[in-house]
Parts: sequence; structure tokens; C-alpha cells
Amino acid sequence: MQKGNCCSLWLSKFPTRSKRIDVISRIFFPLMFALFNLVYWTTYLFREDMENFSKS
Repeated sequence: MQKGNCCSLWLSKFPTRSKRIDVISRIFFPLMFALFNLVYWTTYLFREDMENFSKS
């Protein structure tokens, strides 16, 4: 059995460096985009609620 973690074994299936970067980007970008949106909208809605609460 080969030594190494599951990510390096999975990435070794792609022959070129450019293909590996492409595959990583296809996973990394949507995850980061979703995380950014989650943080942004949570912050935006929380601040809006706090402003409405302080006006009352």
C-alpha cells in the first residue's frame, strides 16, 4: 500500500500540474464562496437586527 494521505493519492490521479490546480480550484472556490456568503449575510442580518433593536 502506498504511503501518503488521501488527498495526495487522489491528486496523483491527475497527470499534469495544471489539471491538479484546475481540480483543486473547482472544489476550493465554491467552498470559499459559500463560506464568505454565510459570514457576510449572517453579519449583515445581525447588524440590521441590532440597529432595529436599538431604535425601539
